[in-house]
Amino acid sequence: MIGHQGLLLIDPQEEFVERSDETRIVGQKICELLDQPVFPSTAVTRFRNREGSPHHEILGWHKMTNPEECELWGPILERVNGSDIRIIDKNGYSSATPEVLRSLKPGQTVFLAGLDTDCCILATAIDLFEKGIRPVVLADFCGSSGGVEAHSAGLQALNRMIGRHNVVCEGGTAEELKQRLQRTGLLSAPDTEQKQDRFDPVGMDLNQILHDCFTQLSSASIEARHPLRKFTLATMDAHGNPKQRTVLLRGFDSAGATVQIFTDKRSHKVSEIEANPAVALCFYDESSHVQILLTGFAQCFYGDERASSAWEQVTTAEYAHYLGENAPGAVQTKPSLGRMQDISLRIPLKEFVHSAFDNFAVIDVHFHTIEWVLAQGTNCLRARFQSSLGAWQASWLTP
Repeated sequence: MIGHQGLLLIDPQEEFVERSDETRIVGQKICELLDQPVFPSTAVTRFRNREGSPHHEILGWHKMTNPEECELWGPILERVNGSDIRIIDKNGYSSATPEVLRSLKPGQTVFLAGLDTDCCILATAIDLFEKGIRPVVLADFCGSSGGVEAHSAGLQALNRMIGRHNVVCEGGTAEELKQRLQRTGLLSAPDTEQKQDRFDPVGMDLNQILHDCFTQLSSASIEARHPLRKFTLATMDAHGNPKQRTVLLRGFDSAGATVQIFTDKRSHKVSEIEANPAVALCFYDESSHVQILLTGFAQCFYGDERASSAWEQVTTAEYAHYLGENAPGAVQTKPSLGRMQDISLRIPLKEFVHSAFDNFAVIDVHFHTIEWVLAQGTNCLRARFQSSLGAWQASWLTP
């Protein structure tokens, strides 16, 4: 049965796979996954339209009611027969059946592939998500019998509902997908904890690592729960002492090599940056054991067009962060929420927008060096990317 980090193949049946050239390609790519030992376990679901189902009564769709109509696509069936892959029958959109859910626990991960992206894969991902089980959709191994537009719409909905970092695109071949999932920590290497000497970095591509860094940081800038959303910003104070604090990633531009942060212009980090613009940023994803370090210089903007443009991203509920009567870090005689007294117990209203904007600042960090560190148990890898004449020069480093 399927377990943690297992592959759930959703409805790769003759009726769906043979709908178009695009779905047949998906069927062939699924065969690649079955031919390669990518996942520790695999299960496949098979839809059957039962009598009196919503498909009958509401949609008026009466196909796929007998076993012959519901058979798996031939090449996939050949690979499933005689293997330890479990076939799970279902009667609805979701493949998160009681049988599947009994074999999984909250906090575990399941990879999804198959058909249709906009129907059964979407429904399954949402059901798993709401049970606390992490669904990771392998976009290149999914498709829709409704066409390319339906597939794209399904991916768009998945990006919004389960997070972009849980929709893996550009998976490439089955072997390339395996390497990428292991490199990003989504898939454990076989016997990682018991047999550390089997850890093999050969084949890891520096260009792909840089691409993954940019992809994850871009996602973190728009997804509130992304593991890289919160990071550490380090500056130097007037006495030469390092200062660190946790901040939120509010914008990321890979082409311009820029990170954006919002803050109160009266905070110490603003005065420290204006005195010494050299900064360092540290991002850490506990789930993948990946650390991304950026170094560069920062600029602060407030009360100008740059700040006004960034201010458009600030919600009304966030105005309270910029409405403190005293500057952040000011000494108080008792605990303080740092807000104006008359709004301390309610969400700030729009009439406070001008007061809030007066204290608002945006910090642009222009980074020129990236260090990437992967630490899995006793095995570590480290790489550096240095900006030079508009290009990134990559090199491996000793961990």
